[in-house]
Amino acid sequence: RGLPANLVAVAEIGEGQHVLHHGLKGVHQGISATTANLLAHATPQSLYSRSSESHNQDKVSMGMGSAVQCAGCVDRLYRVVASSLLCLAQASDLRGIQLKSRSLTELYSMVRESQPFVTQDQPLDASIERIASALRDQARASIDSDGSGEGGLL
Repeated sequence: RGLPANLVAVAEIGEGQHVLHHGLKGVHQGISATTANLLAHATPQSLYSRSSESHNQDKVSMGMGSAVQCAGCVDRLYRVVASSLLCLAQASDLRGIQLKSRSLTELYSMVRESQPFVTQDQPLDASIERIASALRDQARASIDSDGSGEGGLL
């Protein structure tokens, strides 16, 4: 579909050298692994119901576990979205796509401020965390502004 494998910047590193670079392959694998983990944690807590208070209560204790599990999943989900946005920005640059929408341009700029175009293999974990943090901050600001949770980048 016109994109190089693993979003490697072939034009920048040369045709013969591209096989020595992994591009965003690790990011793709991280997205896949984290998504599988999120699916595993999406199992309802009620399946693991444990009797308590002489078989009088069991659902009450499930609420706290579900809330803690959900909080961890939301945090990992921000990293999946951040990783996906990084891949989308790389693909857009490789294709030379010019964004026209203001909100997409702002989102793209936020991603590229955290991680410029990837030409050589490099650690991307700190960049992904910066993008995820910016997304979290934007979501909180959107909720805080009027309580509706609408607006902002996403």
